[in-house]
Amino acid sequence: MATPQALERIVARYRKLDSALIYDTLDAMGLPQQQLDLTIAPLHVDMVVAGPAFTSKWVVSEEAKKVASPRLEIRCNSYQMLKEMTPGCVYVEDVGNDPVSGGLGENLGISVKLAGATGVVCDGGTRDRKALVAMGFPVFSRFSSCTFSWGRRRFIDYQIPVRLSGHVSRWVTVNPGDFIFGDLDGV
Repeated sequence: MATPQALERIVARYRKLDSALIYDTLDAMGLPQQQLDLTIAPLHVDMVVAGPAFTSKWVVSEEAKKVASPRLEIRCNSYQMLKEMTPGCVYVEDVGNDPVSGGLGENLGISVKLAGATGVVCDGGTRDRKALVAMGFPVFSRFSSCTFSWGRRRFIDYQIPVRLSGHVSRWVTVNPGDFIFGDLDGV
């Protein structure tokens, strides 16, 4: 992994680019399936996100019992996740196809920002959109909803490969440390 100083330089260089140029480069390299679904968009048109992925996995509550693992009791603590979050990362949420609730809101947004994340990519809903935009914290999601996620989805694990909805392909696997870039045209 790059040093914090090297990571800052890499992120600064990426921020001078745009998603179309980055996608064209990936496409020319034979990697067209890296684009996320176009419904995953910034909460505000000026938001740009760039950095290595710090992943988290959530499931809709009814499914939580099916995916329980020995690591679950130790690792399903989101407070522990925040302690391990790496400065300069992009917090990437796989919310288990929850079509209803907005899980990441002002409180979690403040928490991940203070933990060092430079932005969020969520394959699902967020809430408290006005507060997140006012924070100047880049958040990309499918939708905003006032419906709280408590009891509707459950935190499972973090820093594991996750699957987010794709544009060119059905799914895009995001591994911890994969470089994430997003702007108004896509992630």
